[in-house]
Amino acid sequence: MVQFYKRLSLAVFLLGCSLLGQAQVSVTASTGTAGPTTYTTLKGAFDAINAGTHGGLVTVSLSANTTETATAVLNAPGGAATYATVNIQPTATVTVSGNIAGALVHLNGSSDVNILGNNQLTLQNSNTAGFALRFSNDAIGNSVKQTKLKGSFTGLDASNLPSGGVVFFDAGAAGGEGNSGNLIENCDIDGGSIGVCGIFSKGLSTSAAVENFDNTIRGCNIHDVMNPAVGGSVALFLNGGNDEWTIENNHIYATTAFTTASGQYPTRGILIVPSWASDAHEVKGNFIGGNAPNAAGTMSITGTGANTVMGFIGMDIETGGPGNLVQNNTVKNITITYASALGSFTNSGIFGFIGGFSGTTTFTGNTVSNLNISNTAGFLNFQVMHFNARVTSATTVTPTFTITNNTITGITCNSGGAAGDVNMHGIRLETSSSASLTGTATSRPAYIVTGNNINNLNAPFAGVASSFIRVIGTVASQGTNATANLHPNVDITNNSIHTISCGAFTGSTTAGAQFTSGVVTGIHYGGSAGVASTSVARIRQNTIYNLMGTNTGDVNAVVIGILASTGVHDISRNRIYDLKNASTGATAANLPGIVGITLRSITGSTSVTNNFISIGTGQTGNMAVYGILQNFNSTATGAVANVFHNSVVVTGAGAAGNTRTTAAYLRGTETLGNTVTTSTILRNNIFYNTRSGGGNHFAIANTFTTAPTNWTSDFNNLYATTAANIALWGTAPNTLSAYMTNSGDANSKSVTVSFTDVATGDLHLSGASQTDANLNGTPIASVTIDYDGETRSTTAPKMGADEIPNTCTAPAITTQPTVQTVCPGESASFTVAATGTTLAYQWLLNGNPINGATSATYTATNVTTGGNYSVTVSNGCGNVTSNAVALTVNAATAITQQPVGGTVCAGDVTGFTVAATGTNLTYLWLFNGNQIGGATSATYQINGVTTAQAGNYSVEVSGSCGNVTSTPVALVVNTGGSCATAVPNINEDVTASVLMPNVVRDGATLRLNARRSMNMSWVVTDANGKVVLRKNQSVTAGQNDLRLQLQGLAPGSYQVTGYPAKGKSVLLRFVKL
Repeated sequence: MVQFYKRLSLAVFLLGCSLLGQAQVSVTASTGTAGPTTYTTLKGAFDAINAGTHGGLVTVSLSANTTETATAVLNAPGGAATYATVNIQPTATVTVSGNIAGALVHLNGSSDVNILGNNQLTLQNSNTAGFALRFSNDAIGNSVKQTKLKGSFTGLDASNLPSGGVVFFDAGAAGGEGNSGNLIENCDIDGGSIGVCGIFSKGLSTSAAVENFDNTIRGCNIHDVMNPAVGGSVALFLNGGNDEWTIENNHIYATTAFTTASGQYPTRGILIVPSWASDAHEVKGNFIGGNAPNAAGTMSITGTGANTVMGFIGMDIETGGPGNLVQNNTVKNITITYASALGSFTNSGIFGFIGGFSGTTTFTGNTVSNLNISNTAGFLNFQVMHFNARVTSATTVTPTFTITNNTITGITCNSGGAAGDVNMHGIRLETSSSASLTGTATSRPAYIVTGNNINNLNAPFAGVASSFIRVIGTVASQGTNATANLHPNVDITNNSIHTISCGAFTGSTTAGAQFTSGVVTGIHYGGSAGVASTSVARIRQNTIYNLMGTNTGDVNAVVIGILASTGVHDISRNRIYDLKNASTGATAANLPGIVGITLRSITGSTSVTNNFISIGTGQTGNMAVYGILQNFNSTATGAVANVFHNSVVVTGAGAAGNTRTTAAYLRGTETLGNTVTTSTILRNNIFYNTRSGGGNHFAIANTFTTAPTNWTSDFNNLYATTAANIALWGTAPNTLSAYMTNSGDANSKSVTVSFTDVATGDLHLSGASQTDANLNGTPIASVTIDYDGETRSTTAPKMGADEIPNTCTAPAITTQPTVQTVCPGESASFTVAATGTTLAYQWLLNGNPINGATSATYTATNVTTGGNYSVTVSNGCGNVTSNAVALTVNAATAITQQPVGGTVCAGDVTGFTVAATGTNLTYLWLFNGNQIGGATSATYQINGVTTAQAGNYSVEVSGSCGNVTSTPVALVVNTGGSCATAVPNINEDVTASVLMPNVVRDGATLRLNARRSMNMSWVVTDANGKVVLRKNQSVTAGQNDLRLQLQGLAPGSYQVTGYPAKGKSVLLRFVKL
């Protein structure tokens, strides 16, 4: 008999080993065949689910690698398939692989399917015509988490763009809802430097109702989707038929350098193309660039062939429906180098496009930094942020772009060679038309450009024809044979522009036109095309400084603070200073220059008011220096330049042999030609020229003096170091008296003025000038405030941009900001109340200024980390800083360790444990979806389990920052033969054992049922088999508890083995946090 049982045991053992070797996939279910049922492939398991073999809550467990020879298709529930939810999860590190022309895994109308990879599951399709994962036919409400998805898809469409990807969202069902409500979260999406797209979606576009809708791509690494042999890659591509996607906190990068000897194509990080004007998405918090997450390291793209033209667009967003948002994204650490006389794509860090409809989109809080792009053999076009509103038919479109609080820094073009020209914009505002459109077509976009910080742009080489950097600039671009009306409406306000350098020899390809296009221009409003626009272009409260032309030769380089052309303008309250030009101007053939504000071809009533301009310091070259230059004539009806209340200083010392003219204000060409006759009214300005050295230095100059002069000048302070050169009238220098007689000026003065700091453009009046009655002007109804926003006197306002207030009350805080506690992704608002005159606000985070946070209330959006917030309140009389108050960001409620199901025998002690993070957590256990009374802790124990308690268990974890429900797990309760004890175990001492909890922090309880009193020895071993703890226990018949203290153990997985006096040993496992 003993020999019989030995043979029986051996047979059972061998059979078990055989089944285990084939059972890579195990399926349990709450209806149909409960299982566990084993399959050798994922396709086999899916086929059984589709056939209705397993239904209800289905769990597919993967314990070993599988090789799929055909697509694993999971169909929609209904018909034969009876599942409600399918959970697919590994129990070990597992790869599901195949070489399939099509999908490896296909969710074909599936719903409530959850692929829970736990960073142990890889889905890999090595076929260049295949996808790792495909959604189609209204796949709804599915999720893929913590899974590696790897593919090699290389297909391109006729536009040289990907036609699929590692993950492929196909079209939904005709007349259906699209593939919608799906989530891909915390996954690794890898093209292996073979595939050309990470995530691709092309839904139905027959109507907005059938598009792929409300899908979320969050927290994923999308990398190595550039193939040198193919090109045209896009890491994440929504190619029409998509709406209301959320793309957030993803990381797009390339772990290896990309080099190709052929091809002409741009590489894109994110590309979103609309089908309908209502299409809108949220693209937030993504990183693009580098060779690792968070855009760390450097992404390197190199073209080595003479005909190789490489390009790059970090984000290409072409939707404009309500709520379209591009926020807090980062594009950085990218180097592109090639050498081709063929030229350049229009490269961009961020590109926004609305074509053919009146959409709206917001780009806010984004950063583009540390990009180095070079064509060492030809032309290079780079627009760091580029926005384009295009009219495509005989209609009028009025799209709106809101571009706020973005940062652009550390951009270099053509660092590797001087063989080509560079056209660079920090922010390019383009208005365009399709080919052959006439004046019946109009594009009238609104560009709201506020609070942006743009600095450290560099184009170091001279170029061959013309090169320039326009930090913020408009462009009107007609299509071929088009004459459409292109009218950009701009509000360019409160931007910071500084430290911009260009080594070009000229900014214009037209001889003698260098003052129409600077080698560096802070703000370049290029004007409209077609019928002249009557809309006002507003350029206000910008700070522009340290613009540099670095070419040291005898060249035609010009540096300009603001250039405004072909339109109606409101240029007010700007601060322009420290413009530099290294050009020598050694010969008469070349005329370099520096200009604070240039007015060209105004088409209506233009205002230039309350500006601070201070230029010339440190500039010794033989160049023209003009504070305000009105150098192009306009014959448009109503065209007039209203120049009121400006403070303009030209200073510095030129070399002794200099011959050029300088002026605080000039109406005339830069070469002092007399062709500019546009009506000009100058009142209440301070035009101040203290420049010395060779040349003639005037406060004011007007070269057109033939009656009628269209020149009105009164109540200005006109000062020049040489009294005989107060003004240039025609071609003759004038004293103040002569100028007043010639021009009809009755009330202007010429007195010295004390300014706060000329070198930094702080032209507030100081000292005796604050009370100097000679600086009293005349009231102007249209000018009610000064540079600082302080109210102007209604009887005797001060000349210049600074009004001295009658009273000044220092700021005092009356209500401090208060502490805030929020959840991740929420917004937190801080408010201060203060008293004082004309207050300014600057909010601080951990003591550092927050860009654009300059009002009494600051709202931090999409918060992820805490910090200490304070605000400095200031005015001309002083400043005060509030208390620093804490922003606390509670942890989001999240399950870190799922409950584990199992198979037990009736009468056993069993249970479930969940581990979670968050704040103020509570627990509620569920049985088959129903609440279990009193089961409200992290561990739920069942004593003496019965068959009625077999089913699916889950737990709802709730906290201050949301709630989450665990993955349902099955408890199978066996009876009868499957629980019978073999003969050798009839006298087993230990009948049941359980460890509570099985995910522990400090300790756990071992509970066992014994048949008799005896001694037990327990051994705890780590994952490497090392014994880390030994315990002995005296037990009595019945239930016994042993407390294990585990504080000294390192986090990890452990095994507890108990040895009774007789019978088999007891084996339990736990995870130490």
